[in-house]
Amino acid sequence: MSVSSKNLVVTGNPGCGKTTLIREAVGPFRDRVGGFFTEEIRRGSQRMGFVLKTFQGQGRLFASKALPGPPRFNKYGVDLKALRELAIPELEEARRGEKILVMDEIGSMEILSAEFRKMVWECLQGPCPVLASIRLRSQPFTDSLKALPQTELVLLERKNFALVKERVRQWLQDKVGR
Repeated sequence: MSVSSKNLVVTGNPGCGKTTLIREAVGPFRDRVGGFFTEEIRRGSQRMGFVLKTFQGQGRLFASKALPGPPRFNKYGVDLKALRELAIPELEEARRGEKILVMDEIGSMEILSAEFRKMVWECLQGPCPVLASIRLRSQPFTDSLKALPQTELVLLERKNFALVKERVRQWLQDKVGR
């Protein structure tokens, strides 16, 4: 059995494929994971917002140009209730079931919620393995997460997508095999 960190955190610039990578890597392990991913809403080539989705198929509008806010982040109104009513309960249930926790993404909009920040911190320091994607740009809260012990940080770029995807799959296989 290979030795690997308890937490694996993928970081990269917006649009580098973090969500795609996590959805594809997690596919074979869906019954052993719990958590959420954030999917873009597009109209043509224009990004209109984001939906939070669980691996069990639930979804909820999280951010949109059409939402008034507050809060607002850049051009998006953000519905923090989506985190409180969907993402946090999903993570709590996964922790109780001792599953691998998946959080895509711990980004600028998500960290507007104090409740979500607390849950993220608890998950990363708790006993369950965590696979997460996180903003690349420096920010005090996310920087503190990247520096946690037992946390491996992997930089995703378009040119290393296949290599990072294989690393994530190996990490997941190691966690499932325990």
